[in-house]
Amino acid sequence: MKKIIISAVLAINCLYLTPFFSKAQSFPTNQNLFDTIPFIPDHGQRRMDIFRSEPVVFGRIVFLGNSITEMGDWKKLTGDTSVINRGIGGDISFGILKRLDEVLNRKPSKIFLLIGINDIGKDIPPTVIADNIKKIIRRIQTESPATKIILQNLLPVNPTINRFPQHY
Repeated sequence: MKKIIISAVLAINCLYLTPFFSKAQSFPTNQNLFDTIPFIPDHGQRRMDIFRSEPVVFGRIVFLGNSITEMGDWKKLTGDTSVINRGIGGDISFGILKRLDEVLNRKPSKIFLLIGINDIGKDIPPTVIADNIKKIIRRIQTESPATKIILQNLLPVNPTINRFPQHY
């Protein structure tokens, strides 16, 4: 049953993201953007300190992303007490790229990746977000080739809603 659900999620991701990634390939990214965006607020630095203090254990499942990931009780939801939560509230795709070494050093069996909604809230161009996600995936595939990658969908946004404008 789990394989069917994961396959369905992957199929949905492919349907929604294939045009997004295809379009992204034809546009250059802004390399200077990486250095100008503050990728992790103070909260993120505290989380990174916690991550670095934990023992390195190989072959675990890692949930990697922003506050949606951070707030999930993945151990309880998956029934696996060895799951590692690497969510940081407010993080963006540039932040994941900067902190990916800490995750890849663990050679995880699976990485559930959810990132991009905060990028949208910061008006980072969709082509840059897609390019960063591709870079994250390529690094995982290169540095931890046995790791299965589950790319999760971004939440839909509506720019006409002004109650929470930075996130639409």
